[in-house]
Amino acid sequence: MTFEDKNKKIRLFLGSFVDIEAFYDYQNIHTGLKNHFDCHVKFVEKQNMHLTWKFIGETKNSFIPEFIGLIEKAVSEISDITVNFDKFQLWPDSRYPRQLVITGQDTNGNAAGLYNRLNSGLKEVKKEKRKFNPHITIARFRQKPANKISLPEWLELKERKIHFKSMELIKSRLTPNGSVYEKVKVFEL
Repeated sequence: MTFEDKNKKIRLFLGSFVDIEAFYDYQNIHTGLKNHFDCHVKFVEKQNMHLTWKFIGETKNSFIPEFIGLIEKAVSEISDITVNFDKFQLWPDSRYPRQLVITGQDTNGNAAGLYNRLNSGLKEVKKEKRKFNPHITIARFRQKPANKISLPEWLELKERKIHFKSMELIKSRLTPNGSVYEKVKVFEL
């Protein structure tokens, strides 16, 4: 990808794509959940499922080469990143959910270590105040439910340990039909 117009802004984040079928039957679960929830829910496209390491936001093209150098330094200092994904959750809570996510545990602290290095290394990007909480967003609630909702009893997750081998700098373009992602650069972990 080239960055001809240095002042043009693009929306970026750092993430790792995941094969969601390793966790659950994508089509059947989504159909069942659409019928279960009494409000409009927008599911993330299967090919867009990812763990977000760091949201960068609207960024001038001119900053991208510097970001790449800082990211390369951060990833060179961390290896063996493993997350054990183990449950579905409604965020922030079941009364006013905004997201349905799969959450996981950082098995050895290296995922949080990478997040902290990225958070402190990318000086032009707003620093996150909260600690790293590994998750994969499955769906977003587009309206507040009429009543408190709960996850159905039949909703099961195959516990899955993922060893992350790469992280991507991803360009995100928002469209009425959802986000369109384009990999800018892949970083080996």
